[in-house]
Amino acid sequence: MASRQPVVSAQNVEALRRRLAQSPRITAFSSGKHDEAEALANAMADLADASRDYLELLPGLLDDRLTADQVVQELIGAMGVFAHMRYHLEESRFVRTLLPPLPPDRPS
Repeated sequence: MASRQPVVSAQNVEALRRRLAQSPRITAFSSGKHDEAEALANAMADLADASRDYLELLPGLLDDRLTADQVVQELIGAMGVFAHMRYHLEESRFVRTLLPPLPPDRPS
């Protein structure tokens, strides 16, 4: 796959990291080698890229010419994007404190 231009430039990620690093609410989650401002800024940029990927997959999911099996294959591709998004959401300790974990299945 060819290299793609990121949605958020490296300069904007660095500017966000510097702003986040000024917040004690963010830096409180830093420890050892983990720099929370850097993790959060990178996660936000990676989520922008993953959102673009999802939006590119969406037309395939909505294509009414696909068979049921083809729709399932499209869903499997989308799950890869969602897993990537979830990874970046959970990468930030700050974000993890704000988002509850996924609930277990509800009985039917």
